[in-house]
Amino acid sequence: MVQNQQVPYQQMSDLDPSRRSWNRTKINPGISRGLYVRKGKQGFGLTSKPRLDTADRKQKRPDLAQQEIHQKEEEIRNLKAVGMTYPVKDTVVTNDRWGSGCSCKHGGFYTCSDRYNPGKLQKHKWENAMTIDKFSWGYRRNARLEDYLTIEDLLKQFISTVSCGGNMLMNVGPTKYGKISPIYEERLRQMGQWLRVNGDGIYATRPWVHQNDTVVKNVWYTMKKGATETDVYAILLEWPDSNLVKLGAPITSKDTTVSMLGYPDKVTWTAGAGGKGINIQIPPLSVETMPCEWAWTFKMTGLQN
Repeated sequence: MVQNQQVPYQQMSDLDPSRRSWNRTKINPGISRGLYVRKGKQGFGLTSKPRLDTADRKQKRPDLAQQEIHQKEEEIRNLKAVGMTYPVKDTVVTNDRWGSGCSCKHGGFYTCSDRYNPGKLQKHKWENAMTIDKFSWGYRRNARLEDYLTIEDLLKQFISTVSCGGNMLMNVGPTKYGKISPIYEERLRQMGQWLRVNGDGIYATRPWVHQNDTVVKNVWYTMKKGATETDVYAILLEWPDSNLVKLGAPITSKDTTVSMLGYPDKVTWTAGAGGKGINIQIPPLSVETMPCEWAWTFKMTGLQN
């Protein structure tokens, strides 16, 4: 049986998870409660024990601070040694959540914090670990519609993450019966629909020399090197009013070609002023010929950069 602090139902909306503990709340911020396994006559069960906050313990015992530093350093040294000798070290990557003091410092890729999205190219591989529910990693019966990210929100996070060299972990919270709620199912299906059309600009791509455009906002770039040429993808999060896309980052050549993923024909273009940038004329599209409903991708080959 789990014994824990009882919170009145009307106060559930006041819960504020601490940076250190999943269990601490605004109601009782000084005490955290950890779960422990205990063995009883009826078998094994869970119980909780109150524990003084780390800062409280250090205030009462100043020597604990230095002792904790040495323990963290030793822990990191031991984990590094294990990683260098582990049989699958060349085929398995680890994140930065395997020891104290490792966040954004150690690991095959960094997660740093939940919903980490720096918005610019990073020197180290990283991951945006995020949830469709804005406030929880788990299922919430009292969640409102506005508590969930829209497909536009998700695609903005996803595309900007990939453009900056990261990958995205998108979490859904199933019910206690293992059922995926319709709102989560809809978001996952929408993401699949978008990738079926635009996946060429996502899968096996790398960051380009520019991550977002120098002139137009809400345009993100990726690139893919082939055997003979390099493909650059410009992904628009917003549809332009005039059906003319003026991009500042690409530098065209006489061999440049432009296509729109999901559209069968080539797209016309002209070079920008002074040979810098490119003006892409979007063809007239009906509802039936529109490749997708959100975020449109233009593939450019034969660029000089």
